[in-house]
Amino acid sequence: MNIHFFLLPTIALGCFLLGLIAYLRNGSSQTNQAFLFACTSLSLWIVTGGYMTNLFAPFLPNLTFWSRATIFLAILLTMSFFYIGVVFPKSKAKLTWFQRLWLLIGLILLLLIPTNLFIKKAFVENNAVNFTDGPLQPILASWIVISTLFFFYIVTKKYRQSKGLAKTQFKYFFLGMFLFIGIGVITNVIIADFFGSEAFLNFGLYASIFFVGFTSYAIIVHRLLDIRLIIVRSVAYFITLGLLIFSYVLITFSLTSRYRGFTSQNLIDTATLVFLIALFNPLKNIIDKGTDKLFYRGKYDFDLLLEKINEIVINNPRNVNKLTLNIIDAYIKNIRVKRGAFIILSSPKIENVTAVNYPKDVSFWQELINKTHKIKNILVYDELADDNELKPLLRKNNISVLLPILTERHIEGTLALGEKRSGDTYSVQDLRLLELTSNQIALAIENARLYKQQKEVAYFNKSLADIDTVIHSTLDYEDILYETLNRAVEAMKCEVAGINIKKDDIWTRALRGLPLTSVGVQLTQEKQLIASLVEKAKEAVVINDTSKDIRVDKSLVERYGIKSIMVIPLIIKDKNEGLLFFNYHSKTVTFSNSQIDFATKLSYSISLAYENAELYNALKETGGREAG
Repeated sequence: MNIHFFLLPTIALGCFLLGLIAYLRNGSSQTNQAFLFACTSLSLWIVTGGYMTNLFAPFLPNLTFWSRATIFLAILLTMSFFYIGVVFPKSKAKLTWFQRLWLLIGLILLLLIPTNLFIKKAFVENNAVNFTDGPLQPILASWIVISTLFFFYIVTKKYRQSKGLAKTQFKYFFLGMFLFIGIGVITNVIIADFFGSEAFLNFGLYASIFFVGFTSYAIIVHRLLDIRLIIVRSVAYFITLGLLIFSYVLITFSLTSRYRGFTSQNLIDTATLVFLIALFNPLKNIIDKGTDKLFYRGKYDFDLLLEKINEIVINNPRNVNKLTLNIIDAYIKNIRVKRGAFIILSSPKIENVTAVNYPKDVSFWQELINKTHKIKNILVYDELADDNELKPLLRKNNISVLLPILTERHIEGTLALGEKRSGDTYSVQDLRLLELTSNQIALAIENARLYKQQKEVAYFNKSLADIDTVIHSTLDYEDILYETLNRAVEAMKCEVAGINIKKDDIWTRALRGLPLTSVGVQLTQEKQLIASLVEKAKEAVVINDTSKDIRVDKSLVERYGIKSIMVIPLIIKDKNEGLLFFNYHSKTVTFSNSQIDFATKLSYSISLAYENAELYNALKETGGREAG
């Protein structure tokens, strides 16, 4: 049996189904309409042209009619490809007057096909179909060639102007078109019409495989026409159906040959059919797993995962770290990404980082957050234009998706996800899931953070009350400093806390914590490590990471091993006469609003205690002189 009898209808059917699925997905889109038009024309052309070329015997009584029908479909195919080149990738597009005129010429040529102007007669010679050309056949061939050149020009121009994911879709979709149209025009128009040889007609027919193959790849991998899931899910059904049909033929043939004469053919057919119907679902499940590894590699139940995220949010109402870590874990296991991180923000500042397979160091994320903290839309690496300034930064940090986690009031944080383990791009379903869960996660983070802040506020208020009790229990300033700094180090959980007072351009330091303790050490202005930061400041100066901040002296920071520092001015008699500072040496920290508020209020208490001590000392001196 002629192999073309099976191959050509298979290719034609696959092409038609692609167009039909795209149209059913979004029938209002001009691109999807044009795609259906092109796929239908191509399918009919493959069947009629292929059968005419290879299995022409049944067509002999009406060979001329079918030859003209093939040319008719070739014109229709050229018009459809020209049209899809004009409208792709837009849902709505307007044609220019020239484009409309060119399609009108094609329509006129279609109407002239039944006449003898293109094909006078078709006949079989040397076991091949040959034609007697009409007077306008060169015009028709020229129109097809020029249409192809126009198509190439339009598509090339659009490709150069496209960006991001659209450019990738263009590349594969139109590469398939280029190969198919190029080979088809050369073999079926130029060689056939201008050189009079039909020996290469099959090359043009089978070149349609390039169109079907590259289009399918663009759909599955790069979300072309938004029908990836439908196409991929259809693969399992087609493979299952094909195996069952093959098994049916094999089993019935074997049983009929073995038990011929012992039982009826109908009984064998019925028994085989019942057996294969029972086998359908188990077989499909096995094939589903295979195609999942090959195509999905990230298949999951959308509603089930959505419900799981909801459970995580409900079960972790007060713990931000546990909440975010469990959500990242759910994304990694279900969407099958390699890495993920939640960066919790306080305005543009990073408050906390929860990460899996990403660095947890705040400094790693700071540059990214500085450039993206005002962006309120999801960023997908594959969809960004090549000249987008964020693309190199995302590539450097191995980020495929960046999703702002925001409420109606402000941005709570950012979710960063790495590439999928399969190497595929994020599907429409993946991005929709992330966007649907982002608001819910944002509210949960906001509630958990408010709870944490309330807890922190209560903790620092109690610590401040204890320190105030110490301050008001004595007028001895050195005792006040000693006890205050001890309790401040404990409250802030830092390694070092210190108070520097400037008097007559000499700084006097009181220091508690590691690496050393000193009280009453006098430092010159030049040797004072951080006085310059708050010399004119009226509020706290916060440096979360000294290695990234230009405001500090790097040599001194490195010498003392300071990772993070907060400095608060001491306003004494309405003048900036000192400072209170907290140093972290073992790790960098992000100071919370509660910590800054505690330190600021503590500075007020210390300033007041200093004024009271100075006043007390002055009174003592005055009393001593009067007594003398």
